[in-house]
Amino acid sequence: MSIVAEPVLRAFIEAQLMKQQSPQAIAGRLATGVEGLAYVSTNSTYRYIDSVHGRKLEYDLKVLKQKRKGRRKRPPVETLGTRTFINDRPELITKRQRIGDLEAGFIVSGKTGTGYLLTAVDRKLRYGFIRKILPVSISNVETAFLDIEQEFPELTSMTLDNDILFRFHERARLQNT
Repeated sequence: MSIVAEPVLRAFIEAQLMKQQSPQAIAGRLATGVEGLAYVSTNSTYRYIDSVHGRKLEYDLKVLKQKRKGRRKRPPVETLGTRTFINDRPELITKRQRIGDLEAGFIVSGKTGTGYLLTAVDRKLRYGFIRKILPVSISNVETAFLDIEQEFPELTSMTLDNDILFRFHERARLQNT
């Protein structure tokens, strides 16, 4: 009843619920006093939604939830070239029989992941390349691969993980040739 008695509080709660805020989040926000409104508990908000006064809101929330469920997932992005799984790579690469087979991955800086280090190691020579990727983008990864290829012309193959930044690794090699 405290929600129904105060129209400003009622409008605030309804607006927050329509923005897909949870009753717990709304109660936490009201508890801080930032909004300048009276505190209402999570249970009171649920009781308001289930009451006669909240029937229209309950219906609107149900429709909103149905719309969210109906969204289609984004289709998978096409990758350039063919994808070969690590178990299917040639025996020549697995046994480290030739120079020029690189294995590459990323080292992410800190908890925030604001910068990446691209590390690439020749499987036979165990010689490593490290390039800083700042800002983190696919084009900067391509540039780093082109730089490694200029420094290491023996490059014949690359074994990469499924990171999204490696999506167009072959495009960099095609542009260079």
